Amino acid sequence: MEFKLPTMELKEFPVINFSIVGNDFSLDKNELLKCIDKVMFCALKDAEYLTMRFNAVYWEFEPNKLCLVASDSFRLALATMNTNTNVFTTFLLSLKSMEELKSVLSSCTTKTVAITEISSQILFKFPEDDIEIVFNVLEQSFPEYEQIVPDSFNTFVVANTEALLSAIKRVSIASNKDNSISCTFSNNNLNIYASSPDIGEAQENMGIKLSGQDLNVLYTPKYLKEALEKIETVETEMKIVGDSEPAVLKPLNDNTYFYVIMPQRKV
Repeated sequence: MEFKLPTMELKEFPVINFSIVGNDFSLDKNELLKCIDKVMFCALKDAEYLTMRFNAVYWEFEPNKLCLVASDSFRLALATMNTNTNVFTTFLLSLKSMEELKSVLSSCTTKTVAITEISSQILFKFPEDDIEIVFNVLEQSFPEYEQIVPDSFNTFVVANTEALLSAIKRVSIASNKDNSISCTFSNNNLNIYASSPDIGEAQENMGIKLSGQDLNVLYTPKYLKEALEKIETVETEMKIVGDSEPAVLKPLNDNTYFYVIMPQRKV
């Protein structure tokens, strides 16, 4: 019996330059995994070179804090965790790299992950599992996400997380080809409505705590559902600028995670 296997030139194998070592960090595995899970779904799934920065997760270290940010340009998710770091540094890891990292984090027994910057690469060490992984950093800049996060709002909503998620799931079955649902906030009530010629109409009312202006907004139900599925608190806070401006969803009384969503344009 004879086998012929394709090979590659040794020079094509990525070179890991351990002589250029930068910052070192130690992160709690469970907290890191939780942060990754809360933002990774927001990254653009397919991308060409010009949009590669959205097909990734942005890591932003500052003293005692790590922020993970992902966006597909229609929505954005940000999660933070406490760290023992004392430096400012940022890097961008591709979605493929993040998926591999999440897989290892989910299965390893290591409790504290060691991270080292090596030139244009990031080394992750899992000492209790005897695993080391090196990822290349994307040579692209992430947008200045702070500029798209609103700092003033006109409508403030507090709703039961599970009830809101369930209502959106039910009503969105009747959403049209544009895949939108209408959300009307008025008199401590939220009316969720969807219709399509092929399926018909669906609507549901639920009680909410409302302050500020009454409002009608069109949202993509998938974007709302995916955000609410990551919120672990009993109640969700929603802050809205207007029917054509970004809205912010976050766990009530929890500033470690928030989600920004753009509404659909009204025709």
